[in-house]
Amino acid sequence: VAGSPYAITAAAAEGTGLGNYAITYDTGSFDVTPAPLTITPDDQSKTYGELFAFDGTEFVATGLLFSDAVTSLSLTSAGAAADAPVAGSPYAITGSAAEGSGLGNYAITYDTGSFDVAPAPLTITPDDQSKTYGELFTFDGTEFVATGLLFSDAVTSLALTSAGAAADATVAGSPYAITGSAAEGTGLGNYAIAYDTGALDVTPAPLTITPDDQSKTYGELFAFDGTEFVATGLLFSDAVTSLALTSAGAAADATVAGSPYAITGSAAEGTGLGNYAITYDTGSFDVTPAPLTITPDDQSKTYGELFTFDGTEFVATGLLFSDAVTSLSLTSAGAAADASVAGSPYAITAAAAEGTGLGNYAITYDTGSFDVTPAPLTITPDDQSKTYGELFTFDGTEFVATGLRLSDTVVSVDLASAGAAADAPVAGSPYAITGAGAAGTGLNNYTITYNTGDLDVAPAPLTITPDNIRKVFGELYVFDGTEFTATGLLFSDVVTSLTLASAGAAADAPVAGSPYAITASNPVGTGLGNYVITLNPPAADGGLTVTPPTPAQDVPTPEPDIGAPPNPADELGLILAGFGTEEAARTLNAVLGFAATLEVAADACSQNLADTDRYLACLSDALDDFANELDAISTQLPPGMEDVAQIVRTARVRTDAARARAASRLAGATTDAERSAIRRDALNEARAAVGTAASEIRKAISFARAEDPELAALQTATVTTVAAAVDSVGIKLSRAVGL
Repeated sequence: VAGSPYAITAAAAEGTGLGNYAITYDTGSFDVTPAPLTITPDDQSKTYGELFAFDGTEFVATGLLFSDAVTSLSLTSAGAAADAPVAGSPYAITGSAAEGSGLGNYAITYDTGSFDVAPAPLTITPDDQSKTYGELFTFDGTEFVATGLLFSDAVTSLALTSAGAAADATVAGSPYAITGSAAEGTGLGNYAIAYDTGALDVTPAPLTITPDDQSKTYGELFAFDGTEFVATGLLFSDAVTSLALTSAGAAADATVAGSPYAITGSAAEGTGLGNYAITYDTGSFDVTPAPLTITPDDQSKTYGELFTFDGTEFVATGLLFSDAVTSLSLTSAGAAADASVAGSPYAITAAAAEGTGLGNYAITYDTGSFDVTPAPLTITPDDQSKTYGELFTFDGTEFVATGLRLSDTVVSVDLASAGAAADAPVAGSPYAITGAGAAGTGLNNYTITYNTGDLDVAPAPLTITPDNIRKVFGELYVFDGTEFTATGLLFSDVVTSLTLASAGAAADAPVAGSPYAITASNPVGTGLGNYVITLNPPAADGGLTVTPPTPAQDVPTPEPDIGAPPNPADELGLILAGFGTEEAARTLNAVLGFAATLEVAADACSQNLADTDRYLACLSDALDDFANELDAISTQLPPGMEDVAQIVRTARVRTDAARARAASRLAGATTDAERSAIRRDALNEARAAVGTAASEIRKAISFARAEDPELAALQTATVTTVAAAVDSVGIKLSRAVGL
């Protein structure tokens, strides 16, 4: 082609008629155009990261003729660079500057070749991991090693998973595979990533099994049931159900001295225990002392005796096996001869037990009881006697004490007897004298037996003297049995009647025989058994006097014989003029009011019973008021009651005297018993005074002899009302004595 255009030369024309021509042969032009030549680079490939160097021969030339040849070519491709990314593949391979022979004859077309960049191998291997059973393992995506990265390419994170990462992944499944995927980073498109697997080891969790501390009492056999433990570290629903537990302390005869014993555990059973590294701690087994109670035997002795312990007077409760208590130190304050009954029971204390095996016991020393029993002491009151009506006062020394010990003494005894009261009747004699409340030193140490003494009440003297009687000759005098004076009566005792007889009572008894003796017999009344009764005849100049009849009077005229207060005249009197039924009724009504007032006042006095002095003072005032009221109507009172106010005042005076004596005696009293006796005496004296007054007042009934029966009844009722009112005071005093 390079010689083109070539000349075309003609000659030797042949044809017809050519001779006719002067043939000039011009030259033509002959162009040789380049033949088409296509050079195509060979397709190439390489792995990412490799540098590809063309040597210029990596092509195919299509269209060469003859011996023309392409010997080399300039080849280039962006994919040839080492860092040509896979993502740009296939890269074009371009050719140029072909060299060779005869290439000028060609119109060269450079095709492009293809340059593939294959991904480089990248292996991502998860880091091996380990965790303890029960832990939740969380991957953060960086736990790996990437092998094969080039240039500045990087794997920044990875999705990592493993069944072993779960908290409850068991040790038995270990090692678990760790798988990677979804790597992220820069330039990773240039790699064929191979994900290796890592290993995740689940190591056993620590599990500590600690036997429960145990204790037992010496002598007991302890049997483990395998559940006496605490498991620390169990997870999820894992459980230790039982354990083999042993301890030398479990034996019945394991001694206290060896305590505490170790409790060892082994061979745990349960669920999920393969997930644990089990540590068996030791428990502590305490053998506590068995209770041993040593109780001294109760003892007793009589006050005054010395008691000696020999050290064997006890009972030991709780000994085991062949252990024994052989002796003991025993003491008691009650063992001394002079240990008092008051301190009894004394404690018997024990200490310092000796024997075998006693170190295995917690010894409790109970106390025994040491009774000091009272020694017998007999107190016998001295026999006494008194006369009825006398108040006998014991001074507390009238006794004999038998059985006293050491320096103990009886200095006084509360002595009492129903016979000591002034009004104790003879019929009850002899009265027992009873003792109580012995006072002295050391008497609490005795069982006191109070014997009884005798108190004889001898009859009081009572003299009954018939009243002097006067009658007129020719009258028949009939005794009604009340014509007498009784001297010596006490309290409420009364002589109500007497059998009286006299030769002068006959209607025809002559005046010349006067005065006639009046004989008395068969006294009747209340309380007369308390007296030695002397039935006196009338006085020498008395008796029954028969007087001659007189013109002025033909009825017997009693001769008044007015005695000194408080005794009213005992002889018959006549009803005074002007005393009729109406006046007597008014008088009775007035007396009824006075009597009611006295009873109310006496009741009110009972509020002061706790204070005998105030009580008697109150009664004295009430009696004085009653006497004043009777004085105010003295002229309206029935015959024989002229001195009734004085009789009441006499009772009041005697009551005041009893009160004064009591106050004087109380000032020197030293015991409650003495004070009680003094108050009782005062009440009895007041009661006797009131009783005497009531008896004297009742004598006035014999004077109520009005010829009018209605008037006599009113007069009798008046006397009875006054006497009953005074009696009511006596009754209250009697009750006060009883209290």
